[in-house]
Amino acid sequence: LSTSSSTELNSAVASAEEVTAPVEIFRKDYEPLPLVVSNVEMDFQIKPGKTTVISKLTLESNPNYKGSSTELTLDGDESCVKLLSLQLNGKDLEEGVDYELAPGKLILKNPPPSSELTTVVEIVPEDNTQLSG
Repeated sequence: LSTSSSTELNSAVASAEEVTAPVEIFRKDYEPLPLVVSNVEMDFQIKPGKTTVISKLTLESNPNYKGSSTELTLDGDESCVKLLSLQLNGKDLEEGVDYELAPGKLILKNPPPSSELTTVVEIVPEDNTQLSG
């Protein structure tokens, strides 16, 4: 490579890295949620090339929450986690009605307190070089 094309390539790589760099989220950035998770059960079905994770989260009212929204936002990285199913109290949830997917987020619309959220996701731990989920 010539010096000029090498420099252009390095600039392009640097620009791509800036765009894809993970965003740091600090504890101070979080606010109390309308619900808290009081219990977690996880089942890992590990197979070569993929792992299925079934998570059951017990949701309870948060006495420290002072806001009016009842949406519950869960952070995640869709580049390494594939959502297979989502249930609330045994009922399948419908995207756009019961929940929304946004970049890096799953937003549950009005989940009731004292409920159980079950997620089934597929991950490929070998490909998760950022160690995110």
